[in-house]
Amino acid sequence: MSAPPQSFTGGHAYKMIVDKEKQTRTSEQNRKMWAMLTEISEQATLRDQRWDPFQWKAIFMQELGYKVEVLPTLDEKSWFPCGHQSSKLTTVQMAELIELMYAEGTQRGVKFADDVTDHAR
Repeated sequence: MSAPPQSFTGGHAYKMIVDKEKQTRTSEQNRKMWAMLTEISEQATLRDQRWDPFQWKAIFMQELGYKVEVLPTLDEKSWFPCGHQSSKLTTVQMAELIELMYAEGTQRGVKFADDVTDHAR
């Protein structure tokens, strides 16, 4: 007769919590975001001013409620956005960001390429 199985808990009770890990944005979503940000920066204005893709990204991130701060450069001649990184967004959050960019860009007259690869041309 074999010995009874040993408990890995040593007779103690433990509580285990299982939580579904959310998947962060995909590479395809990231490429699409930057292609769209570039198109927006080339075609749209806000407050009668053009903004670069990084600035537009901060504008859209703030619009969705993500904390974005604006900090001065060391030479004190300009400012740059600092805050929530899109690389930390889940696929659902990234989809929301892309939808906002599309809606806002379309409203501002941006003509988006049908395919991300079209942007490279």
